Amino acid sequence: MPNYKTRAIVLSTLKLGESDRILRLLSREMGLISAVAKGIRKTKSKFGGKLEPFTCADLFLYTGKGLDIILQSETVESFKGIKSDLRKVACASVIADMALRCQLEEPRTESYELVCYFYKQLDETDSRLKLLLLSFQTKYLTMMGFEPLIKNCCICGCDMLLNQGFLFSVSSGGAVCGNCAGEMSYSRRLSAGSIKLLQDLFFNPLEDWRKAEIKSARSLEEVELLIKAFISYHLEKNLSSYRFLKVMDQISREWGN
Repeated sequence: MPNYKTRAIVLSTLKLGESDRILRLLSREMGLISAVAKGIRKTKSKFGGKLEPFTCADLFLYTGKGLDIILQSETVESFKGIKSDLRKVACASVIADMALRCQLEEPRTESYELVCYFYKQLDETDSRLKLLLLSFQTKYLTMMGFEPLIKNCCICGCDMLLNQGFLFSVSSGGAVCGNCAGEMSYSRRLSAGSIKLLQDLFFNPLEDWRKAEIKSARSLEEVELLIKAFISYHLEKNLSSYRFLKVMDQISREWGN
């Protein structure tokens, strides 16, 4: 197919030559695509601001020998609410980073739909941004098949006493009971409040992300650190976008949890 159409979200861009950019795109039908937007950096470019990061667009592309070429674009969602707030840009960057680094064996519509849904939520909300980002990360991990075991010990399978807190092993993929804890080389202890939040994030329906219960700042921090470690373990690398998120968190302490 020399020419094709697809709807895609711009995840990131990279300068190419004097006037072009390479765009990393997440397509509904085709998954991740790398394509060139020729002349996009010129003042009178036909693309204007239509292909900025975190934009959803209908694209018409030419299949090149190396990278595909974007011939036309029409904006579907610009998500201006994200681009006008650096806190939201930081969250959107982590979402894009995960989508780019979690390479799927074949395209999944669910991946596109998840990113699009959370960009829309991020665009429209000004509070609970940390919770929103954690919700995306847990839902994306579940889609990738990396949902942790929380209700049972991941070693022996026994029921966990969730109200007492427990150890969590990132490498083994879940909760660890007291009998098995001595066998683990590295575990994190989670409070009862953290466990409840973790359950809500993984098991609540997608649209109920706001209902996840944050009992304390401690429980939120524990879950943030755990999810970050869990992602890094499965990707075998840290998300570079976390640095930007950390800077924004230091600048603005009032995120509206």
